[in-house]
Amino acid sequence: MRSRLVRLGRSGCGRGGGRLPPPAAPALPPPPGRNGGRPASSLSRGRAHPPTNTTPRWGGPPPPLGGAAAAAGRRRPLSGPPTPAAPPPPPAAAAPPVPADPYDRTALTVIGAGQMGAGIAQVAAATAAFDAVHVADGRPGAAAAAVAAIGDRLDRRVAGGKMTAAAAGTAKGLLAALDGVDAGAIGAASSVVIEAITEDAGAKADLFRRLGDAAPPTTLLASNTSSISITRLAAAAAVGGHPGRVIGLHFFHPVPVMRVVELIPALTSTPSAVAAGRGVAAALGKTPAVVADGPGFVANRLLMPYINEAVGVLAAGAASRNDIDAVMVGGTGVPMGPLALADFIGLDTCVSIMRVLEEGLGGGYKPAPLLVAHVAAGWVGVKAGRGFYTYENGKRVA
Repeated sequence: MRSRLVRLGRSGCGRGGGRLPPPAAPALPPPPGRNGGRPASSLSRGRAHPPTNTTPRWGGPPPPLGGAAAAAGRRRPLSGPPTPAAPPPPPAAAAPPVPADPYDRTALTVIGAGQMGAGIAQVAAATAAFDAVHVADGRPGAAAAAVAAIGDRLDRRVAGGKMTAAAAGTAKGLLAALDGVDAGAIGAASSVVIEAITEDAGAKADLFRRLGDAAPPTTLLASNTSSISITRLAAAAAVGGHPGRVIGLHFFHPVPVMRVVELIPALTSTPSAVAAGRGVAAALGKTPAVVADGPGFVANRLLMPYINEAVGVLAAGAASRNDIDAVMVGGTGVPMGPLALADFIGLDTCVSIMRVLEEGLGGGYKPAPLLVAHVAAGWVGVKAGRGFYTYENGKRVA
């Protein structure tokens, strides 16, 4: 229901005398119909009705409402032309068009057959997001071992009722192992490349330099780095003249379980490359969170100082490893204590990320000496069988 503001003449509220009774209100016209005054026959198949309101949408006097305003009509200024009606508001600006995605998703190559690379490849195969999924690694036999391990995990999902045998068979058929990292062959065979090698800035930059030189311009290049500048990697790939196709896609461990991916555009990333990154994440069943290209991005800028401080508390003798983890699990509700989580991530990875934070943010992010000592001793966590705890076949025993 629309309401109209009615101006009352001064005679109805002057200082002298009482209020005059208003004249009798004339009968109101019927309210306008849903069709805005047009015959219904022009808009619907129903029975036609005569127009009930011929007043134009913009301008023109409204129908009389009764009372003093009806008798006096619309008040005008004492002199000068009538006040023109206010023009309609300008139309809202059109939203910018969504950039076209020039990258197809026919073939994915994951470079790096470690726990992160194998996890990404497993998800890509299980979701059938690509027509082919290649796993490449410079260590002899590492890629083949990763593909075999992925097959075993898919079989366990079938046995547990979490996946059909047909879906597992399809996923296995998409997987292929590539021994060595031939940038030219990988670039020619892939529409998307995700780098998941060791968290070493120099090694990653060298790989992106080779990929940028060899891969066609239509190949999307993504890094799974958890802390290293994507802009730096894009600059390394610029040797091929296409730094805009480089983005960061930081998955979380274990990849088949964790639902969020950090999507990090470089300063030089094109809108179409970012759009393609969103598409890849969604095709893999992940939710992309776009974050700025800075040390540690969001997750590790918050997480690693927490783990590092827990190591400092242990080194100071304030509590045992078990009690530190028990306090954080039982007291704050996190599913895993900081020291067990560090073992799960890999202590070498934790030290690498802390060094990136220290370089980019200052000395307050220096890795704890005990953490560095564990890495020097080779006690890097679950994958080595020993970290802050001891493990056998991936299970904690002490």
